[in-house]
Amino acid sequence: MSSQLKDNQELHELTMFRALLKCVCRNSAAIIYYLALIVFGLLVLNARNLNYFLDKGSTCKFFNAEAKLERDYVENIFQQAQVNSIHDVTLVTQLTISRVGRLEQVLDKWKGPVSAAFHVDESPNDVIQAICDNKVLSNRNNLYIHLMRKTGRLYPINQLRNLALKCVSTGFSFLSDVDFIPHQNLYNESKQIVSKNIEGSKKRAYVVAAFGVQEAKGTNKAKAVEFPESKEKLLKLWDSKMIEPVHFAKFIHGHYQTNYTRWRNATEIYPIQWYTHYEPYVIVKTTETPAYDGTFIERYFDKVSHIFHLHKAGFDFWGIPNVYIVHMPHSSSKKNMSRYLRCATLAYEEFVAKLDPIRLKKKQ
Repeated sequence: MSSQLKDNQELHELTMFRALLKCVCRNSAAIIYYLALIVFGLLVLNARNLNYFLDKGSTCKFFNAEAKLERDYVENIFQQAQVNSIHDVTLVTQLTISRVGRLEQVLDKWKGPVSAAFHVDESPNDVIQAICDNKVLSNRNNLYIHLMRKTGRLYPINQLRNLALKCVSTGFSFLSDVDFIPHQNLYNESKQIVSKNIEGSKKRAYVVAAFGVQEAKGTNKAKAVEFPESKEKLLKLWDSKMIEPVHFAKFIHGHYQTNYTRWRNATEIYPIQWYTHYEPYVIVKTTETPAYDGTFIERYFDKVSHIFHLHKAGFDFWGIPNVYIVHMPHSSSKKNMSRYLRCATLAYEEFVAKLDPIRLKKKQ
């Protein structure tokens, strides 16, 4: 090979190497640039939760301290005569005065006894007067209202549930939330079902299928839907994707075990297998039902922990056909409670350890 040809080849290789090096450098700069953008974006997205990561200890101390606060309460403020039938079912719920309108809707569908615990931060006298002025509430002689005075900053949801539950005098309790409107036949249907289990030796929790109105695509607002008065209408709304099994899009584990596919065509009660994080709304024998754990305040694991307790206490779960409850749209709370998720998770792990130490040991 001539020296000139060799020089030309070396020059060509050097040129190619420089071009390759320039390309690599340019791409590396681009990669670094985009990585920096991603990191910056993540920091911006998590800025509001920065305190959660930097100060988890004090956050959970506050969470635990709130759960331990002593709260004053008054039972059955109007001293309504109690319904003591072992064959009857009381709807148990909790709310604030801002949800009175939703309680009216519940009362319109559920004609049986209702035990409702109010969380009040106004003067109790003002709340009592507001209830007295409400014709729907004041005209019911089987509505038992209890007041718990606001103490601290967080909503003591399970303590309110316990207040409402301890005041039940009927044989069975339907553990519900005020934003869920019941089917008009649920009360009569539930009485017929539980009457067959009054003398039964097995503990049973009857699961009421729960649905929710879907959000409009691209928004955080629920679609405009009227309450479905029949199962046929509900199924049509379900098929048209106007409603769906509650929380399926956000937390499918909560109600997945209800087996909605089977519920669609069910004509008799059917067995349901409990699984982790299951949190259905259930009808249970009042005297056999354990209290809710007051450690869980606001949201996260409040119902999950109670259903787990029922499971460990030996309850079998059974689905009820034909009737249901629907979570209707309402204005959402603006409080950001995500900072307490870790605190509630730790509390739940401790709760599980008390009831099922073997299960926790296997997990570890």
